[in-house]
Amino acid sequence: MLSLVLVAGVGLIVWLAGGSNREPIYKDRCVTEWIRDRNLFVYSAQGSRHNHAETALRAIGTNAVPYLVKDLHRKDSVLKKAWLSLWQRLPAKIQQRTFKLAVPDWSIRRTAAEILGGRFFDVRSATLDLAEALGDPDPGVQSEATRALSRIGADPEQFTPQLRVLLTNRTIRLKILRDLTQFRPGAEMTSRVLADVFAMSSSPEQEQILYLLQKIGPQAGPAVPTLITALSNSDNEIRYLAVRALEETGPNASAAIFPLMARLNDKHTMVANAAARALKRIHSEATAKPNAEK
Repeated sequence: MLSLVLVAGVGLIVWLAGGSNREPIYKDRCVTEWIRDRNLFVYSAQGSRHNHAETALRAIGTNAVPYLVKDLHRKDSVLKKAWLSLWQRLPAKIQQRTFKLAVPDWSIRRTAAEILGGRFFDVRSATLDLAEALGDPDPGVQSEATRALSRIGADPEQFTPQLRVLLTNRTIRLKILRDLTQFRPGAEMTSRVLADVFAMSSSPEQEQILYLLQKIGPQAGPAVPTLITALSNSDNEIRYLAVRALEETGPNASAAIFPLMARLNDKHTMVANAAARALKRIHSEATAKPNAEK
């Protein structure tokens, strides 16, 4: 077993050396080497290169994006874990020379997301990859991906298929919904995805969905049937947030007029008052629209 791990370690070194020839170069070093220098595990061993890596990555520019995306999709390797276990038992001199091969896979992914969110260069081409990283098993990768998407002004309309997959995972659903508040509101496709997961969601998740639909506003039309159903929820807060979302949807929520009228007698005063405001807005904007078109 020990010999197999040693062979694997040598194989990793050969692979890294062979792949570098085709990569962008800055000051005689390939982009992957500069990316590794940015990693905090590497930084702890040779801190002086951390800042140099930032300069190098800025110089390489968008040519670095494909290599960062590759790192972002790096899987946790069983072989790598075996090598790490062996590496920790190696003499200090050998560890010092091979420490870059001992960087955990999750740390490589986290560094890639951190660099993509670092405003070094235009990374909009990595939007879909960052969206997938929101569901990474490592919380640090998730946070860096969220920060990166926020900084590039991501719109959920750009990654609704990935968003749908993420929201069907109940273990991360609430976190993903909260992350969405940091992005642009989205539009019809986003509202449809949110509406589709509403019924399977918990009360805190439903509240977050209703808040997001409220932010989407007039383009939340596809979610109106779901909002109408939510008006009958036993939870006062859910009913109130559903009314508010319908109010922001405006004339596109005209199908909700009669259900909203029923809420005028809601036992909760806040819901009843909100329903009155929503009806007024839907009616006034619906009548103003034809006049504006004349």
